[in-house]
Amino acid sequence: MRSGDTIRGGMKAYDEDFGKDWAKYGPTVNKITEAVLTGLAASGNPKAVAAGAVINYAVQGFGFLASLDKDDELGKIELNIPANGPQVENREWKFKKSASWWNPGISTWNYTVRYRITRS
Repeated sequence: MRSGDTIRGGMKAYDEDFGKDWAKYGPTVNKITEAVLTGLAASGNPKAVAAGAVINYAVQGFGFLASLDKDDELGKIELNIPANGPQVENREWKFKKSASWWNPGISTWNYTVRYRITRS
């Protein structure tokens, strides 16, 4: 490489939303729910059966909402790295988001990504 050359690249950061957790644990939650519903139905108590129906709708609704929750892009950076420089260089990328007026205290983050550039 020549002294004025630049290496270009980039990074994006994403959160991993609830949909992936539900995909992993949802089948177990559904099995537990089925066992609870079977027990409530076996009680013969109409209130217990009604409670089971509410629990079932809640769990199914929860699973549906989880499937809608996709990963969000938290930040991105374009890298323009000079070809010449120290053999090893440590850099940081900081990105954050504060809660908004309509979403106080939720979706707030402050991240630092540390990365190393090695020139050889």
